[in-house]
Amino acid sequence: MLTLNFQVTMAAMVRIVFHLESDAYGTVSSVFAVGSLRGPCGRPGAATPAPEPSWWRPSPWECSPSLLAVMPTYPTFMVATIPVGLCVLTLLTSANQTVQMTTEPSMRGRVLSIYMMFFLGSTPVGAPLIGWVADAWGPRIAIAVGGLSAVLTALVAAAWSYRHWNLSLHYSSTRPLPQGCAEAAADPATGDPWRRLTLTDAD
Repeated sequence: MLTLNFQVTMAAMVRIVFHLESDAYGTVSSVFAVGSLRGPCGRPGAATPAPEPSWWRPSPWECSPSLLAVMPTYPTFMVATIPVGLCVLTLLTSANQTVQMTTEPSMRGRVLSIYMMFFLGSTPVGAPLIGWVADAWGPRIAIAVGGLSAVLTALVAAAWSYRHWNLSLHYSSTRPLPQGCAEAAADPATGDPWRRLTLTDAD
């Protein structure tokens, strides 16, 4: 609702902060697309369509909008949109894939409809609010509000998951993956490591 309004915040940064015109906004949008194109291509050669662990993905995603907010010049702002686009599309692709592959087939259509309703339906609601923040306090504050909302949402979700699902994440020194995934994958009782990870209480 608040973070995925780059069409509002980037346009405001280009026009208000850097005092440039529409051609500069078109350029920065094209550069942003470079990182966005890389995000969905994370597993192009995967042999099996297994969902990737996405627990670590919110971390760079939360920090990336704040990166745009502190860029001092237009060239640095333009270059910073590449990792932002990468983080955004990587997270969204992983979330979509995980939602589809961890849902019962009979419920998948209904779950995806709710997911898409919040994903596509909340952004237009937040756009006027972010635009008002940009007008009142400046585009940098508007971008920071989007980044802060992502951080707070991740913290609330983590606290809820820990409390209701009994989840505990332990990171490896070699890969940023929770050890619980490896333990669940080796369990022959479930055959579905992702469902076991998210339904700990039921198990």
